[in-house]
Amino acid sequence: MLVLPEAIATPILAFCVAVLSMPLLNRLAVWTGFVDHPNSRKIHTHPIPLLGGLGIYAGVVATLLLRGSVDSRVTLMMVASFLVMLLGVADDRFDLHSRYRLLLHVLAALGLSLCGVRFHFFPIEALDHVFTVLWIVGVINAINCLDCADGAAGGTCLVVFLSLAGLALSNGRYFVCQSALAGAGAVVGFLVFNVPPARVFMGNVGSTLLGLMVAVTAVLATPVPTSNWQVPLAPFVLVVPVFDILWVHYRRYQAGIRSTRDLLSSTGKDHLPHRLMARGLSKPACMGVVMVLSMLAGGGVYAILKGLWLLAGMAVTSLAAILWHLEENARVVIRPEDHCALYQLRTETMAIPQSLRSEENVA
Repeated sequence: MLVLPEAIATPILAFCVAVLSMPLLNRLAVWTGFVDHPNSRKIHTHPIPLLGGLGIYAGVVATLLLRGSVDSRVTLMMVASFLVMLLGVADDRFDLHSRYRLLLHVLAALGLSLCGVRFHFFPIEALDHVFTVLWIVGVINAINCLDCADGAAGGTCLVVFLSLAGLALSNGRYFVCQSALAGAGAVVGFLVFNVPPARVFMGNVGSTLLGLMVAVTAVLATPVPTSNWQVPLAPFVLVVPVFDILWVHYRRYQAGIRSTRDLLSSTGKDHLPHRLMARGLSKPACMGVVMVLSMLAGGGVYAILKGLWLLAGMAVTSLAAILWHLEENARVVIRPEDHCALYQLRTETMAIPQSLRSEENVA
């Protein structure tokens, strides 16, 4: 059983390891060239170190090792996270093609599922494996896509970790609660340096690492159902990043990217943080709104778990209303010179019949 002193000590220890490692990792990033340079597809204006994700991983691993008695499934998660993190390092340095990243994400997710880290949702085990692999790969890429503005991905993962810790505790999964609290503490240590204006980025190292960790934590926080076709609640805590990646690719398809290969490898300034900034929000406000949306999702799930249907309905309605508002009088267009997707208000797009270069105002 997870007692109060452990619940407090776990995130504090992870925070201390992460926050103390960030200055050293910043120097290492500059020395080794792991620096994110600005370009037309990004919103920052000066080079920023990229190895913040290593500090998050160090905070979680050090905490779990020092706390002791780590469950074998959490160990599997950390091993898979390490492999995904190595892939992120290679991607940050060599800009790997999306098909190679996707293949390795699938292999990592399949390995976890075959080792027992999977949902128990369908009466046929093979379908559980398929659903688990799709879930893990989808969340990895959803968090990666959300990492497009200072604090957005980190703030979202902080809320998700805390929500999953509460759900795991309610379901009696204390080992999951402990790992989620370690993740939350490490993310706070990272956010000390990543809140706007950011002094460090998590890079693909951190975004894919966090994506795998929150995806697997959601799997582990879900108890084995007592009947077939019982819907797991924990995954709905991640409805904001999952909705974002699905909606973005749907809008890009509408805008003219028809090829599945091109759609999966497409990039742009049309994700949730971009849409918020296009509406006039500052970077700190954007981070705050994304976190509030994730709080609504987590609060709605917890209310459903406790049978508080009125509160659950209010949370879901508020979340849907805010996301719907961002699509009013707006559209996604594809910049012809590099096929970059851009979110623009219709009042702005009417004035640019031949050139799409005014998208820089979005940032």
